[in-house]
Amino acid sequence: MPAELKGEYHLGYQTALLILGVTILATSIIGCISYQSVRRLIITKSERNALLEVRERANKIDRWLGTRKAEIEILANTTPVRSMNWSVAERYLKSEVNRLQEFQHLALIDPDGSYFTTKVGRALINMSDRPHFKKAMAGEVYVSDPTISRTIKGQSIVPISAPVWSNSANSLNKTAQKPIGVMNGVISIDRIAQVVRKLEYDPGTYAFVLNSQGVPIVHPDARLIGNIDNSAPSLLESADANLANVAREMVYQKTGIVLTQINDARVYVAYLPLEQAEWSIALVIPRDNLEKELLPFKILAVAAGVLAAAAIFSAIVALKLFALNCIRSRTEALLYRLTGRIRACLQLDGILQTTVDELGTLLKLDRAIFAWYDPRQDTLEFSWEYCREGLPGRLGIFGVPGGPSGDLAARLHRCETILLHKTAAPDATASEEHAHIELTNSHYAAG
Repeated sequence: MPAELKGEYHLGYQTALLILGVTILATSIIGCISYQSVRRLIITKSERNALLEVRERANKIDRWLGTRKAEIEILANTTPVRSMNWSVAERYLKSEVNRLQEFQHLALIDPDGSYFTTKVGRALINMSDRPHFKKAMAGEVYVSDPTISRTIKGQSIVPISAPVWSNSANSLNKTAQKPIGVMNGVISIDRIAQVVRKLEYDPGTYAFVLNSQGVPIVHPDARLIGNIDNSAPSLLESADANLANVAREMVYQKTGIVLTQINDARVYVAYLPLEQAEWSIALVIPRDNLEKELLPFKILAVAAGVLAAAAIFSAIVALKLFALNCIRSRTEALLYRLTGRIRACLQLDGILQTTVDELGTLLKLDRAIFAWYDPRQDTLEFSWEYCREGLPGRLGIFGVPGGPSGDLAARLHRCETILLHKTAAPDATASEEHAHIELTNSHYAAG
């Protein structure tokens, strides 16, 4: 069967498949882009919500620390404290501890670092090496990193200090004077940890706080927590490069949310700095928790994909059926014409010639031949023929060499290559130019 046959039968089918394929490709690309765009919008919304949650909690910590700083600064400017006389200030400060309820104790520190506290009175140790004391003596109201209390042994505390100015100092000349002492208040780190632990975005999340050196001061894993007196490894030096990168952003006082992998788990980390202390707070959220809003969208996308695949399959089947129907229609038309011509001419010669002519014309074959096979002589007699214009005739008697099976019909149905040798022409004037015919494998059809 020539290439023109396939082209005729399948041109419309292949064209329709091409159009369908281009449509599917364009639709798939648009669908993927749309899916990614909507997915990004949903994730961005979830990231924004997570960051807002962290900001809300951070603001609570900041407001709480800011209030404590303001209270210490106010106390530092009261007359009893400015007297720097413990016998004058003691009763007043003890009453303030009871009134405020947020400080474990208050302390009045002299410029040399010696101090009195509402807890033990005169302390037997010195405070001059403490960062918060140095910051206050430099004129700053300061929230210290956690440290181990020297008054209450073994307890982790957060000191808040403010400078005490003399009664003669005013806002214009404070920069030219030195404080006459330091007002100090002590809060428990547990109080800050309580606020941090309320960062409940979803089950499986946790929050932590880093100081300016990248050391956790609040963390679910107590082994990682450090303070001034009990140092711990900085997360900046963590073996987990992703965790170290997050810690670096936090130490640089940056705000953001990032999808990363920590401890072999894909998580989102939302982080931002505090304003009232040199700390940063972070919230770690498992990826599935933050992307849970994508679940209905994913289900919808999968359902749409299944429906699209079903529609594509149905379209291909429909196109195939359409092509088969076209072939069936043409076959039925051929049979109808053959029947009509056979009825018009009941002679065998006319019927067979009509048949090969119709087959060759309908199927646009190069050649269609009817032959008689004589198994006794092992010959094929080509008696009726249709051939494309310009091709030589092939009528005559041809010998059939024996094949492996010796059965010509079986060999023809298996489309074996068969070489036919011409033994006689249909008449004495026939040309002997073509002495043989080669029926090449897959290039003919026999029935």
